[in-house]
Amino acid sequence: MHFKKNFFFFVLLFSISVFAQKNFILKQVILEAPSLSPATLNQLQWIPGTDEFSYLEETESGINLVAEQIEAGNKKILTTLDDLNNSLAYAALDSATNFPRFSWHSSGEIWFWQKNKLVLFNIQKNKLFVLNEITEGGGNHDFIVPEKIAYTIDNNLFIADNSNQIKVTNDENSSIVNGKSVHRVEFGITKGTFWSPNSNYLAFYSKDETMVTDYPLVDVTQKPATLINNKSP
Repeated sequence: MHFKKNFFFFVLLFSISVFAQKNFILKQVILEAPSLSPATLNQLQWIPGTDEFSYLEETESGINLVAEQIEAGNKKILTTLDDLNNSLAYAALDSATNFPRFSWHSSGEIWFWQKNKLVLFNIQKNKLFVLNEITEGGGNHDFIVPEKIAYTIDNNLFIADNSNQIKVTNDENSSIVNGKSVHRVEFGITKGTFWSPNSNYLAFYSKDETMVTDYPLVDVTQKPATLINNKSP
């Protein structure tokens, strides 16, 4: 008897949920597809030390960084792209055409890359600080503390120590690759540098591909298309 009651309760709940769903005709699905898609929040992140989350909101007046509380749902503007560009101009840095990809450093500070400079922006005071700088063209940057940043240029590894550039490897053979992920980002390997907890030591991958055949690939994003030699998997 108890089983029958539970089964009837489950069937009742399922029936209510089915009837609560809205049915769409084929014309609506085809012509109104964008409006039926779930909303996406650009750069959705938790704000550390709070019960709020942040995201970017594009309005007619510009791009805003806004925050909302989990329960209350009250939305407030933290800063705008215009405010950020004013601070960049005051620090003699190039302006941003779009809000940069950032991470929260604290509940009132974000940091991001502005070209080759790691920048800290205090939202409450509208003040901006350059924390470190790498050589232009550097990529794969990795750090725990901003004073020491590992990065790569071509196949060699560098460290920016308070904007002083230290060359860790000096391999002229492009088939020897340092500081990058190996096995084409497989087996859970997503990067090629690993700092110790206190940033006193740096471990890194050094991959010898001298015996691997070059495989020609065509880059169709260039005009005219160019040929790029890549190592065969």
